[in-house]
Amino acid sequence: MPERRTILITDDSSANRDLLSGQLSNLGFWTEAANNGEEAIRVARRLKPDLILMDVEMPVMNGHEACKRLKADPATAEIPVLMMTGFDPRPERAKMVEAGGDDLIVKPIGLRDLQVRVEGRGAAREGLVGVLAAAG
Repeated sequence: MPERRTILITDDSSANRDLLSGQLSNLGFWTEAANNGEEAIRVARRLKPDLILMDVEMPVMNGHEACKRLKADPATAEIPVLMMTGFDPRPERAKMVEAGGDDLIVKPIGLRDLQVRVEGRGAAREGLVGVLAAAG
């Protein structure tokens, strides 16, 4: 049996975390959750997930700052970070690039959109694309 892949879902909304976690779990992923950017950094260092979904606007530490710190840390720098926003994505895109994020997804996120974004990032090397495509 192939190893289950891990996705860290970081969002201050428990409803958003639960929705994404349920969808990804149904596709065979193991998920872990964080409430804010500071917590995401701690969890990512410990867990070394295959992918991080990171909300932009959160208390304590926003997603842009957390992404900058993750990308600056050799232990987490190679983990793909897909930023999520419920706002107009145009001003967020430049901030995401500056922070080192790998892509920007507009919420609510359809599972098919998530699949396309994962395929477009380096996650294929970890086998995420195959799992998503099989669930298709």
